[in-house]
Amino acid sequence: MLYGDAAAEDPFAGQIVGLLWGTGGGHGGDGTPTPVSVRGTDGVAAPITVFQQTILEELGTVIAWEEDGEPMGLYGRGFDAGQIPELLDIAEAIDASDGGFEIPPEHLPAGFAEVYRGSTSPLDLVLAVDSTYSISYVNPDTRGMITISGQEMSPDAFQAMRFLTIGLAPQDLDGKDALVGNAWHSAGPTVVAWQEPDGLVVRIVGLGTDLATVQAVAESTRDLNRLEWTDLVEGTSACFEMP
Repeated sequence: MLYGDAAAEDPFAGQIVGLLWGTGGGHGGDGTPTPVSVRGTDGVAAPITVFQQTILEELGTVIAWEEDGEPMGLYGRGFDAGQIPELLDIAEAIDASDGGFEIPPEHLPAGFAEVYRGSTSPLDLVLAVDSTYSISYVNPDTRGMITISGQEMSPDAFQAMRFLTIGLAPQDLDGKDALVGNAWHSAGPTVVAWQEPDGLVVRIVGLGTDLATVQAVAESTRDLNRLEWTDLVEGTSACFEMP
């Protein structure tokens, strides 16, 4: 569940509070942890980690603990270390009734309201989790990779893709409302994503590939018919080489 400034023209451009639970390995990440007490148990406050030791200090702070066997994470995107007490106050107020967790409206920052409720799969940019389809292209010389994937999402889920990023912003792409940018830092991952009228989100992610190249790929995409798609799949190598 994500909470942002509901009155803002673009709630995902500012601070966001995220309440996530589950996801196996916990939420403390790889940053330097600060021990904290949260909801009667030991926890940590740490910089948000986005992927395998990738830590973006400017992204914000997470409070991580375990409750009823569930790894819990209260994420403050845009909240620095000086705001750990504020995040702890929010964590203490979490409502754990009805088999789930949520933050009562009166305990959110002023003006905040729920902006997304649903699966965490849209938040994962590097791995195409729960995708309807996914295909990757690798440059054999540079080993740079571009992955094109499609996933059914609600409009709120599409915007929620920006939660764990600092560089994605709305942009017009040939008349489509797209999200474009370097998600974490100047080296990427580079992302261009848009939502089709039927709800399918097309997401193009470049690793070791510059944004201009990813944008050029996005602008050249088109729908394939069944025969073209079959030819593409059958011509693909499982060794991440070019089809």
